[in-house]
Amino acid sequence: MVHVKLISQLFILKIGTVSIAAFCKENVSKKTYVRQLWRHRHKAATSNGLNEIPNALGYAEENDKVIKEIFLAPPTSSSSSSVVDNTTGSISKNVANALDLPSILDMFARFCVTDLGKESAQSLVEEKRRAFYDDIFHVANSQEECREEYARVKEAMQIISESDKKPPFLKWKRYEYNESGKDVWLWEALVGKIAFLGLEHVQRASYITSVAISTIRWSMDNNFEAECPHLFQECLKLQSYYKNIALLHHHISDSVVEEYTRSTSTFTNEVKLGLNLSKYPKLMNLRSQENLLKNSIMATVRDLLKSESIRSKLARNPDGSIPDDIIEIDGRFLLPVPQNYAASIGKIRDRSRSQKTCYVEPHEISDEIIELTSIREDIVETEKRIVAELSRKILENIPLIWNTMIKLSRLDLIFAKASFGENLDGQCPIVDDEGTIYVEDFIHPLFAMQSRVVEKKVVNPVPIDLKLCNSDCNSALVISGVNGGGKTAALKSFGIATIFCKLGIPIIGTKRSMMRVDFFDDIFADVGDSQNLIEGTSTLMARMVNIAAILERMRGKRGLVYLFHSYTQTLFRNFRQRFRIIIKKEEGLVSC
Repeated sequence: MVHVKLISQLFILKIGTVSIAAFCKENVSKKTYVRQLWRHRHKAATSNGLNEIPNALGYAEENDKVIKEIFLAPPTSSSSSSVVDNTTGSISKNVANALDLPSILDMFARFCVTDLGKESAQSLVEEKRRAFYDDIFHVANSQEECREEYARVKEAMQIISESDKKPPFLKWKRYEYNESGKDVWLWEALVGKIAFLGLEHVQRASYITSVAISTIRWSMDNNFEAECPHLFQECLKLQSYYKNIALLHHHISDSVVEEYTRSTSTFTNEVKLGLNLSKYPKLMNLRSQENLLKNSIMATVRDLLKSESIRSKLARNPDGSIPDDIIEIDGRFLLPVPQNYAASIGKIRDRSRSQKTCYVEPHEISDEIIELTSIREDIVETEKRIVAELSRKILENIPLIWNTMIKLSRLDLIFAKASFGENLDGQCPIVDDEGTIYVEDFIHPLFAMQSRVVEKKVVNPVPIDLKLCNSDCNSALVISGVNGGGKTAALKSFGIATIFCKLGIPIIGTKRSMMRVDFFDDIFADVGDSQNLIEGTSTLMARMVNIAAILERMRGKRGLVYLFHSYTQTLFRNFRQRFRIIIKKEEGLVSC
């Protein structure tokens, strides 16, 4: 049975469409059906006080035939949209825009700490959503999935309220070596765009595995499984990687350290990454030899600076004084000497801009410089070999790191929903499949985030009640009123509540009372004016085509339909006078 929930600013328009669809019978010929259709329409019109169905409405008889055909063979395509595409896990873009979902999801993404968590929320409105985002932020396909997700979110809300039990990943640090702060390198390594990783990647991989291990140990607490059984089942997926993650972390952890150097140009401390010498004894030994030899060379050069025979040949400073400091350029220890004395003191390694001063490496340190150069070459080769091994190890385990990030982002997403609910007074509703929506004092998420201040007073948003149930009198809702009265905002509120249910996001309401938002198999909306002058399709005709297509797609499903239209008087009269039919339930087709 198809269960149709109707929410519209124009009740008669939708009811007329449903009634026409309800009388479609496969075993009735087209001619017989049209005769029955118009007979029933005439009966409905006269029962409502109309003597006849007016025909002088600006439509030719030929157009009448086209109108009759619409519901006999619903078109395969239309501008009507299903809110959620279950094949891609994304939300229809035009419907998302009508419900202000991009802004709401951007606001929700702020509660996520991982980039994949943020992107999975924002990608819900993208037409081509990557499959792995659905593993992080899943759109429920059944009421059981909704209930399970809300159960996890409830447990996360309880954990957040207890500050001493918060999971380690909530202190997530962004990637510092990318302007966007995102771990783009991880995705590029996964798809084979990166063949070699640098120290910054090693440091980041070590951090990811460290957070994963801390989170796994947090979830292995003795009381966690008993107190949070649903969340524990989600953590089990991460725990299955524990052994491999621990082995990788042991291999790469503490391999990279941050070294602070003073910049001579900006006079600020700059961070430079280097290998941790305490983890690599051979490299430490080479570095020790380098430092000893370097100190010996500098001592020799200082002695030369004290020699009168050398001092007399040095180039003078701009103030006429004799240099007392050693000049180090590219790891070489040099003295400033005029060009006419350079060859007698040592080997020229560099020159000043004016070419008058030469920077000379003294003959006295030549042997030590050769030895120092050899040690430095060994250091470079050793570092390359270590980094290459770390890079190879990480690249071999990129799928493991990626899957770990997906699982961490999934937990992040659950706790983001919990934080969203805690910060905005949201609640996890009761979810069933009877087509009921019952939320008292609902607050639109965008309004909840923006309290206005007028004349030094905080103006809180006005809540509304969302009530719709599966009964003969309440299965459809008419929203009407003056311009600026909040009709569209109210209509959008129903849409947001039902989509939040499919996404497992707490519903915002000021009353701490029972909330109920039932699961719908599909959510449809007819958005905008779809008239086409080239194809000769009027606004009225396009509206009927769209609604007929929605009903056709909803066969065998329990769905919810939203009509986002402001109908003109002409459109209202045309549709009322031509298709005003008494609602009738047909077993196996439509229930209103």
